[in-house]
Amino acid sequence: MTKIRTLTVKALTRVEGEGALRVRVADGRVEIAEFNIYEPPRFFEKLLQGREIREVPDIVARICGICPVAYQMTACHALEKVLGITTTPEIEFLRRLLYCGEWLQSHALHMHLLDAPDFLGCESGFSMPPEHAGFLERGLRMKTIGNRIIEVLGGRAVHPINVTVGGFYKAPPVAAVRGMLPDLAWGLEAAIATVAEVSRFDFPDFRQPYECVSVRSDDEYPMNNGRIVARAGGRTTLDIPVEDYEKHFVERHVPHSTALHSLLQPGGRPYLCGPLARMTNCRDRLPPRARQAADTCGIDWSRSDAFGNTFQSIVARGIEVVAAFEEAARINGTVMWKQAGAYAHSAAQNASAAIQFLLATPIMLVCGWPIVRAALLAARARTATMDSLLAIGICAAYGWSALLVLLAFLPAAGAAPHPAPYFEAAGVIATLATVGRWMESRATVRARDAAAADSHGNQF
Repeated sequence: MTKIRTLTVKALTRVEGEGALRVRVADGRVEIAEFNIYEPPRFFEKLLQGREIREVPDIVARICGICPVAYQMTACHALEKVLGITTTPEIEFLRRLLYCGEWLQSHALHMHLLDAPDFLGCESGFSMPPEHAGFLERGLRMKTIGNRIIEVLGGRAVHPINVTVGGFYKAPPVAAVRGMLPDLAWGLEAAIATVAEVSRFDFPDFRQPYECVSVRSDDEYPMNNGRIVARAGGRTTLDIPVEDYEKHFVERHVPHSTALHSLLQPGGRPYLCGPLARMTNCRDRLPPRARQAADTCGIDWSRSDAFGNTFQSIVARGIEVVAAFEEAARINGTVMWKQAGAYAHSAAQNASAAIQFLLATPIMLVCGWPIVRAALLAARARTATMDSLLAIGICAAYGWSALLVLLAFLPAAGAAPHPAPYFEAAGVIATLATVGRWMESRATVRARDAAAADSHGNQF
């Protein structure tokens, strides 16, 4: 007689979102395992249709309050590829730093409040016994540091508003970014200690043959950029550009969930993603301190190429926290922050400078050129007039600004930081000088006419 057991959890706690679980076991063999996301669908794809491009990053940030940067970066990268926009290295630095902030706050929350209580036999993170109080406090401080990074670069810690296609609306204050260095140095050591602590948890010996899917970059641990790769059984099963995602993956509706189920083609194969998959596919891309933490934590990561233990994902997540602190400190200490200013010019800002150029040029031709011409005539006569001073100011402001516009649209020079243009200064000088001369000429004519009329009256 078949012995059947059914396990039903109507509301899973300590997860990001709303979900339920149903498992059916017959004679010790799992027949059905259904993970049900029952929160109503929100139709973000439909909400984006017909929207202006700059609205997209702000809208998709609302998909998740814990990991909004992932959705913002994905949307920006897609739109930039469609529009042919190439971002500068400075923008890429800032985006990676912003992503580090998200990993810190999201991973720290997941590890200390969602995952660790199960291993420690606690109902929740806030019911941990006193001997684990330091562990929780350390995690909350690491999360606070991540929130601060997002706040400085994104405008606010939840649902950032400073991200746009091409870059950022506003450069972060240099002093605020540099001021985070002490916290980043503390966080790096704290994260390494956390990895050592969670790697000593009692993990069930549960290894499964997973196909691990992640992004992989040629020169860094993946956050923003790279190709989609998959590994299974110790070999690479997929290596494609991001644009080919729909050729190799299919997303399907299932009766028991509102969330789409993604499968790898051919064959409709399930796959694993997240920290454990990234560790499997990209461990060799970890920065030095994170790589050292991974090598000395006591887990044989090489076995994950063939069989992975998802219970150990908390350790993989901790190693990524180490990597995020290490990367954030490296970016913060780069030469870009040692310069007099940090400029985060986006495509919108470059377009604004180009529009100013188009508006200022007619003013220069109508109002500025007569002044410059008079100054050149005076220079030929080896003398200087008020026109000479005005011409120097006009030419310096307009010429420098025009050069900045040229540099902003040259790929070879686009990596350099560009200050703001001064088209308005050139336009104001030329316009005021021209208006002043017109008023002076008008007053002269009136005075001459009055003098002539007075002279004519005295003849009688």
